[in-house]
Amino acid sequence: MEIRQLRSFLQIVAAGNFSRAAVDLHLSQPALTHQMQSLEAELGTPLLERGTRQVHLTPQGKAFLAYAQRIVALADESRHALQAMVEGAGRLSLGIGTTNIVCRLPDWLQKFRTKLPKVEISVRTGSSVEVMEAVLNDKVDLGLVTSPVPDRRLVAYPLFKDEILLLGSRKQTLPGNTWTDLHTAPFLLFPQGTGFRQYIDDLFRRIGIEPNVILELDNIEGIKKLVEMGMGFSFLPRIAVEAELTQGVLIQYQPAPQMKLFRTSSLVMRKDKYWFPAFTQFMHLMSQEYPAAGIPLMPEKDRT
Repeated sequence: MEIRQLRSFLQIVAAGNFSRAAVDLHLSQPALTHQMQSLEAELGTPLLERGTRQVHLTPQGKAFLAYAQRIVALADESRHALQAMVEGAGRLSLGIGTTNIVCRLPDWLQKFRTKLPKVEISVRTGSSVEVMEAVLNDKVDLGLVTSPVPDRRLVAYPLFKDEILLLGSRKQTLPGNTWTDLHTAPFLLFPQGTGFRQYIDDLFRRIGIEPNVILELDNIEGIKKLVEMGMGFSFLPRIAVEAELTQGVLIQYQPAPQMKLFRTSSLVMRKDKYWFPAFTQFMHLMSQEYPAAGIPLMPEKDRT
């Protein structure tokens, strides 16, 4: 089994057919077909079902896909690690949810670029669930998530808490002074399937009401503008609305002052992650930035 065969297999799956994959790989179609036949012969099972226009994975192919992705990712990682050792540089990929992209990423990148100028950092965005999947599949080295981490193959280090505020504007008023009065208020919320929306839905479930959601939008700046216009109410992290609260264009409501809402953001990684130089440098910086998080300075297998 060769890495080039695995890369070809993954490209066929991504492209959906041999002809498009051959073009993407700069191979002739007969050469690509020969690679797949050799791979299937070595594995002793068909991986792909050839249709007239579309290629589909066999059950064995579906099972093999995750392994192929990991092997190729590890091969790329090893090459980058060796290159980093030679050049004193490196490459690091991060997965970050929508909220922290706006609220935390700019400050992070500024600090890390100052301290690690030779490390190339790439960022992949997505929901917390998508980020965890990307970490598990080695599509990113580390993730920052705001949802619980249930998979035992991952380890999470809580970094910080953000207070979540109920917000409106002077152009509208809440229908009452308690949480249960909110059932008739128009809400602008993040879409279903995002970690932030799950957090808010759980809140409403605890309160015992069904929110009147008039608009879903996966963009903090867009939600802020619509709330300012008086279109409805929303929940957002305090860090994202400090300027608007100071200016008075957004107003914080507290139906129950004694009940404050917080979300924890955690750094997640695979337990078996290989600590290449750029990864190790980044983890050292994170341990300095967030000393209470308990971030280790070396892989678990190397600790005494």
